[in-house]
Amino acid sequence: MSNRLGTSCFFLLILFHFFSCTTTSKGLLNREYHSLISKYNVLFNGLESFTVGETILEEAFEDNFFDLIPVEPINLRGENIDNTTIVPGFDRAEEKAVKAIQKHSIRIDQVQYNRQIDNAYLLLGKARYFDRRFFPALEAFNFLLKSGVNRSNYIEGKIWREKTNIRLKNMELAIGNLRPLARNLMINNKFFSLANATLGDAFLNLKQLDSASFYIKRAALNELNKSSKTRYLFLLGQIYESLGKKDSAIWTCDKILALKRKTPRKFLIQSIIKKNLLNDNITFEKKLASLNKTLKNYENEPYEHFLNRALAKINFQYKKDSIALEYFKTS
Repeated sequence: MSNRLGTSCFFLLILFHFFSCTTTSKGLLNREYHSLISKYNVLFNGLESFTVGETILEEAFEDNFFDLIPVEPINLRGENIDNTTIVPGFDRAEEKAVKAIQKHSIRIDQVQYNRQIDNAYLLLGKARYFDRRFFPALEAFNFLLKSGVNRSNYIEGKIWREKTNIRLKNMELAIGNLRPLARNLMINNKFFSLANATLGDAFLNLKQLDSASFYIKRAALNELNKSSKTRYLFLLGQIYESLGKKDSAIWTCDKILALKRKTPRKFLIQSIIKKNLLNDNITFEKKLASLNKTLKNYENEPYEHFLNRALAKINFQYKKDSIALEYFKTS
């Protein structure tokens, strides 16, 4: 009896495997099988690789604080923006996205029955974007937007398409496509900050600082990710400073300092420096005390160059040239 039951179960498993492996049937079992496999096997591994690559890029990126920092770090120092990245992870993510599409897509009569394939095209486009292969990335995002995706994936795909257009120097096209979306998204929409930051980036590339500050501020105030929020706030402060809006620039420093350890330390240090350099209401003695206290903190050792340079500039502001030169030498 038990042998007969075991044989029946084995036969049923074989039948399930046979019918569920096809990509030409839109049956419920088939759809669920391919959806589960693509989500928890192929795409899961692809997203893990993508996250690793994105983390490496963010942590290793060196911002040039003597110029406007970028809205988004995408290439490391010494890398050519026109070449593929040396950061691992993105090629692996692309490989997994392609595998999900090739092996698990159930597209019948122009309708996609595997709901995970839209996520695969998003991952494919993002992986190519960070690998700085922008034309193939644009191709992936365009295909996604034409395939009848749900609203959430459509919004995300559209934003990433315009991010790609910005990298391809199509600023006016990106603004025209994205401005209506950024203006109409509700503040509580999870893509609100990304849409506004991307639009601000396009205006920044066109040197239209007033428009850039408007959208970067919207992004900064509503961003939940502390790392991205800090980047937007610091960039906003730099734009305000370029526009001669000193009080507004100091306000952004205060917003960053209020985040304390929730913000990346490099931005915390730069905000302390920027506030002391810009704020005329702080006395010379208090500026020196603030910067020296920061300098003595062992955690800030990697930023000694910036702190000594700031002390030199403050001494120059107060006509203490000889002391300033010593700090410059130390820097």
